[in-house]
Amino acid sequence: MESLQLTIAQIQEIRSEIARQIRRGLPRERERVKALPAFLPPPPACLQGRAWALDLGGTTLRAAVVRLGEDGEAEIEAGSRELRISSLTPGEDLFAWQATALEGLTKDELPLGYCFSYPARGLPDGDAVLLAWTKEIDFPEVVGKKVGALLKKAARGRKERISKVVVLNDTVAALLGGSWRWGKNREWSGFIGMVVGTGFNLSAFFPVSALGIKTAGWKHPDETMAVNLEAGNLHPPHLSPWDEKLDATREDAGRQRLEKAVSGKYLPELAMFILEGRTAPPFPALAEIDRWATESNSDKGILARILLERAGDLVAATLAGLGDVLATEGMIGVIAEGSVINKSTTYRRRVLKTLNGLTGAEPRPARLFSLLSLPDANLVGAAVAAML
Repeated sequence: MESLQLTIAQIQEIRSEIARQIRRGLPRERERVKALPAFLPPPPACLQGRAWALDLGGTTLRAAVVRLGEDGEAEIEAGSRELRISSLTPGEDLFAWQATALEGLTKDELPLGYCFSYPARGLPDGDAVLLAWTKEIDFPEVVGKKVGALLKKAARGRKERISKVVVLNDTVAALLGGSWRWGKNREWSGFIGMVVGTGFNLSAFFPVSALGIKTAGWKHPDETMAVNLEAGNLHPPHLSPWDEKLDATREDAGRQRLEKAVSGKYLPELAMFILEGRTAPPFPALAEIDRWATESNSDKGILARILLERAGDLVAATLAGLGDVLATEGMIGVIAEGSVINKSTTYRRRVLKTLNGLTGAEPRPARLFSLLSLPDANLVGAAVAAML
């Protein structure tokens, strides 16, 4: 069990290494941190209006019309309609199916924000090219194509009136939505978008100049823009022999090492590998692991607590490392999305406790962190993106 428990000194080393990997990845290709530019600036405080919002994440699609008010409050004006990819018939067009979710929500012509939570490279025109499918979804004919253009074409074919489509992923949606909601308050010196659910990822605003040639074609080189870090692929030091042995059995060995230590998909697999030595399903849901941690003093209860606390330590070290790269003083708001961070009290408390310990240990704490929750963050962030 000792190899799964991190000391403060080790957490500080992880923090420093995470910051180093982020700094390397910002301007360079083929690094641990992909740092994909979203070509979306921080939203202005005065932003308001209405937009279509479409959220395709995992196996679920949601559609809505969102109104952003001048008071900083967002309203789901119509929707949110929910469809499941399992309802697709064989051979049915993915984008025509998505367009059906927009039917009847409004007759007005509006911009559309498309929260597309799969690896995609953003383009200066607001579209994005699909790099690969994940989460057991596979429509091979779409890889390498502009997903926004395909959606707009399908919607027009169904007579829906869309003025433009802007594509972003879920962490950028959380970042934009939170920045719009709380950015008017000068209490905040910066924001981070974070998703801890099935997977793990972070996004933040960076100066365009820090991204090197990745932003070629962008017309505003003096601005800052949202960046999807693809942070699950970070590789922290001080992972345990258990992590190494289990990862060696996987087809994607060596990849997504941080995600495999902190996310809802992989923590149950690690728990069963340690308890029973197996690498094949069935695995318990993370909610079951969380229940063990809070209700049981058996071996599995003790292991569950240790795994959740270590995951919280790793997330805290990663946030602190990203904060070091952002180099802002004051309060950083972390818009925390995902079932793991928002439903596991053990996990959430550990992240906050360790973050407070890291900042409190500094001679002059330059920054503090607060975890924020934004209802319907993906839809709100997509609407913000559509209006920028």
